[in-house]
Formats: sequence, C-alpha cells, structure tokens
Amino acid sequence: MTTAVSPLLLKEQLKTKVMKVVAKAVIYHVGDDLTNPIPETDQWRVLVLQRFPGDFRPESPDGHDLPGGVVKKGKKLRYDIERARLVRRVFGETGISLSTHMLRYIKKRSLPNRPGTVSWYGAATTSTEVNLISHVSFDWVEIGNLEAANLPDWMSEVIRSGVDVVHNQLTT
Repeated sequence: MTTAVSPLLLKEQLKTKVMKVVAKAVIYHVGDDLTNPIPETDQWRVLVLQRFPGDFRPESPDGHDLPGGVVKKGKKLRYDIERARLVRRVFGETGISLSTHMLRYIKKRSLPNRPGTVSWYGAATTSTEVNLISHVSFDWVEIGNLEAANLPDWMSEVIRSGVDVVHNQLTT
C-alpha cells in the first residue's frame, strides 16, 4: 500500500533540500554624475522595493526587499556568472541597467532556515527611473534617514556597509 503525498508538502520538502544561491543588489543614487558623486554619502539614496502582500518573507516581515533573487539552484556558482545573472534579475525587476563591472561585493551569509547563501553587491546609478515588474512599489530612501524607513536591521547594515564599498569605487 502506498501513501499519497500532498503536492504542497512535496514542494516544501524539495525546496528545503535544494541549495539556493541568492544575489541582491544595493543600488545607490549618488547624484547626476558618477565621476562627481554627492560628497556627503548620507545624502545618497538607496532603492528599496516593497513586495506584494502575501509575498512577505520572514527576514523582512514588512515586505521590504532589494532587487535580485535566486540566481542558481543546486551547486555553488562562479562569481562572474553570479554577477551576470544578478544584472539580468535587476533589469527584469526594475528596468535599471547595470553592468557586472559596476557591481562591488559587500558581503555574503548563509540563508536563514534553508540551505544556501545570499550575496549582496553594491552599485551606483545616476538614474532614479524604476519600472517595477515583480514588486508593488519602491522608494529611494536617503541613507541619512534609514531608521525612519523602518527597514530590518540586517538590511540597514548591508546598505551602510555598501556605502563605503561604492564610495571607494567612485573616488579612487
């Protein structure tokens, strides 16, 4: 006698066993000229997306998100391929064109509650035009006002860490 397994239960079991490689972009609006960014980084703005209700994640209960997502299921991914797939994800989600050479590594950590990793990359832009596909809304949050945006602590930490990385890229 065989026991039937619910398709939803099976899907959940498969999700938990497959390692996911996630890449996210922290996109900073640094003014109108990349060669002459706004000198006060607290005046830079960062793109924060808002997920649709019902698509909130445990790590961000208010639905805040950064562009990007799963770039590979299964084994680890080479750094250059991860960045190329992130560029495509960002364009697909926001309409923002980045190039792989613009992305600067910020940090990496294990995914909470499931196998895999998430890496964050910072990038500067002069455009504030966003064409959302998979999120309900967005905001360009000023770095000096991150606390007022009520972002999760981990997101504020990643954003602040990325400011230094991107600032160094633009000023050296």
